[in-house]
Amino acid sequence: MAQAAAQARRQAEWITVAWQGISVQVPEDWYPAALGTERASGYLRIQSADGHAVEVKWFQPKHTVDLEREVAKYRKTLERGARKRRRAFEWRDKPKVPERESRPDKSRRFFAWRSEGQALGVIWYCRTCSRVILAQVVMPTDQEASVLASRILNGIEDHGEEDQERWSVYGLAVSVPTGWSLDKHQLMAGYTMLQFRRRDRVIRAERWALASVALKDVELRDFVWQKSRKFWKDFSIDVTEAARGPHTANRFGGHTRKVWLRGVAAIRRLLRRPAADWLTAQAWHCDAENKIFAVHAIHPRGDLEVFDKALDSVTCH
Repeated sequence: MAQAAAQARRQAEWITVAWQGISVQVPEDWYPAALGTERASGYLRIQSADGHAVEVKWFQPKHTVDLEREVAKYRKTLERGARKRRRAFEWRDKPKVPERESRPDKSRRFFAWRSEGQALGVIWYCRTCSRVILAQVVMPTDQEASVLASRILNGIEDHGEEDQERWSVYGLAVSVPTGWSLDKHQLMAGYTMLQFRRRDRVIRAERWALASVALKDVELRDFVWQKSRKFWKDFSIDVTEAARGPHTANRFGGHTRKVWLRGVAAIRRLLRRPAADWLTAQAWHCDAENKIFAVHAIHPRGDLEVFDKALDSVTCH
């Protein structure tokens, strides 16, 4: 009964974790345990407290990829590990998959294994993003969770749409243009920050928890100013009230303090290659979620397209 109730809870509420172009839908009580920082090759693990996990590995092959060879290599790795630990190992090439979804740009190959734990897995090559994806849902041997596993595996996406890439982790979700790279990040329960860069342009998104405590003795504008002093130190910032639906919001903006950069920006405007000489930011307090959100951009003066799209993509509730 307890196991059935836990399974029902898992099926009820789901969240999306999106990282380096990989998007995974999981039950809401699962959390990221490992996050690779490279887009070309990396590893993502999202797990639960009761022994379930989804693992995703990706890489960009230099030559034509042979999926059967990749599966064979992975099988040998698992078999070697089982022998060293003196554990039984069982592999299935054609496992039962309760839910299968066809993808026009992917040829998917499912597999399953059983040892100290068990897993349902899948591998494919995406012709759109030119990456090989190997994903598996790991679970305890005493649990039957193939429906859960197949739902998670079928829901994995490996690239964004309409030249936008989604990032979503620890209650912060934002979209940035394809081609922007993750520059910095901080991932904590109380604070999450994702910063992206493309040459001299920057987008930063932030989320603070427990807003009622953070704003108990300070206004939103002063809280954000204090938290952003280091990031804003090279800019002359003005602040105004802003509209963000039903939320209290502030808008911040100003030009660079660096005289040489203002000169460079003026020349590059004449050459139609504008430099990022301006900072714009917007922050708001979401009462419903008891959180503070902020989106910042370092950009050429007047060019707010990327900032506006990133700002619109952040949903707080």
